Amino acid sequence: QQQQQQRQQLQHRAYYSSTQEEESPPPLSLPEPMLRPRLLVCGRTREYRKAASSLVLPGDVALEVGCHEGLTTALLASRCGQQGAAIGIDRSAKAVAAAQSRFGICEDAGLPRFVAIGSNSGAGNAEPSFAESLASALASVLPQGRRAPTVAFLDLGGDALLPAVLRAVAVLDKLEGLRLLVVKSQELRG
Repeated sequence: QQQQQQRQQLQHRAYYSSTQEEESPPPLSLPEPMLRPRLLVCGRTREYRKAASSLVLPGDVALEVGCHEGLTTALLASRCGQQGAAIGIDRSAKAVAAAQSRFGICEDAGLPRFVAIGSNSGAGNAEPSFAESLASALASVLPQGRRAPTVAFLDLGGDALLPAVLRAVAVLDKLEGLRLLVVKSQELRG
């Protein structure tokens, strides 16, 4: 029954996002455990950033996989505040360098941290080894002596192939303490 309610909620959001570009859907009447879904799938960048600006709480530790040039990671950092942290990781060293150039290189609380992992080929349609690169890199990327991420955002590119997205979701889903996983994927949304 809970899965059916989640499916209905996703269908509700998909309908409203496709028919009312600028208007928010009316609030759904959901049981208490469903008020904050564990998995949220967004098909568009606008939906993805709206989730970042509305579902991340002060004090959260946010991880963005596929941070590209850092805009959403910076938004996450502003939402997490001084008590939290935001870490953006990407396979493209060029994208990470652009993010660091745009937002600075800083590991202080409340400011984004950007890290390149794996190859320099870009995240786009990630190769099968991406999930392995992600899993091995998370241990060194996550802040030492701080709690694990409470929210994770995944953006491999809106047109990323479904198997690559699902492999990355499986890796992120194993993070202990994760209360929310937001995925931007046109293929998973469709």
